[in-house]
Amino acid sequence: MGRLSEIVGGPFVSARKRIAGLMRERRIYKAPFYKKYPYRHNVSIVTSNRRGAIDLERRFFFNRLPKSANTSVVTILANISGIRTLRGQEAKRAFMRPSELNFRQVAEVDDFFKFTVVRNPYARVLSAYLDKIAYPQKVKIKGHLDDRDMVARFSEFCKYLADGGLYKNVHWVPQTSLMLLPIDN
Repeated sequence: MGRLSEIVGGPFVSARKRIAGLMRERRIYKAPFYKKYPYRHNVSIVTSNRRGAIDLERRFFFNRLPKSANTSVVTILANISGIRTLRGQEAKRAFMRPSELNFRQVAEVDDFFKFTVVRNPYARVLSAYLDKIAYPQKVKIKGHLDDRDMVARFSEFCKYLADGGLYKNVHWVPQTSLMLLPIDN
């Protein structure tokens, strides 16, 4: 019976996860924030939405970018915001996401201090390579190159990016593709 449930349940479970993911994307696209600021990048809106850190009381909107000191910055923001002493993932979850805002709150964002921290793109891609490719045993992340695709040298990694791998992982996707507000904002 166990083997049969694996065969029958396996594809159904993954189809259910895909449908749940599509429903979550649809719900985020319908949120008031994305009605005002339509999202049109090559990165999943679910992934990008998690990169918004909003504090209604202190009136700021921080757009986090991976491999650009975002964990350090959001940790400092959480701690000075008086939430309590938080680190890493806890600090990232301490703030509202853009999709959680109602229409009134979205209108208020226009008057907020809006910022991001960017990094030299060359230094960022090298950091991503060292952290996610050269030393992959350190962390396994979704979308990570598997062992068959593992690149041994940085030049090969750059070729991988040029040959279509640029949008395979948020750690090396162009920083502008993770911006939730128009750049001029």
